[in-house]
Amino acid sequence: MDDQDLRKRIDDQLDKLESTHSFARAVFYGQNGQIPYADKEEQQLADACKRLVQNVIGCWNCLYLNQYLLQAPAAERQQVADAIAASSPVSWQHLNLHGEFDFSDEALKDSLRFDVEALFAFQWESPAGPLV
Repeated sequence: MDDQDLRKRIDDQLDKLESTHSFARAVFYGQNGQIPYADKEEQQLADACKRLVQNVIGCWNCLYLNQYLLQAPAAERQQVADAIAASSPVSWQHLNLHGEFDFSDEALKDSLRFDVEALFAFQWESPAGPLV
């Protein structure tokens, strides 16, 4: 209890955990967060769909942050990496969770493209040497 650094790290982790719960509530907004199905199989399906959407959003955020890190100038890359490390991919304020979703070719023509091979091949240079 006397270790202030440990208490701060625990508090930060608890904040991230609460953010994860808020994220789950935001994704599952229908019926006030209640699953109105009597059948256990339908409840499990609704919960699995919610988890799938959460995982897709987390994956999107990770890909986007990695792409942002790759495109950052070398002089700013460490600052960007520190900001990413201090945050969490569990974020949804930039997403439209309520509304119309358009995945047509026309709507996606200017969307962000990820070079996944470049993400995997990226060599991070730190002051102590390259990290793999």
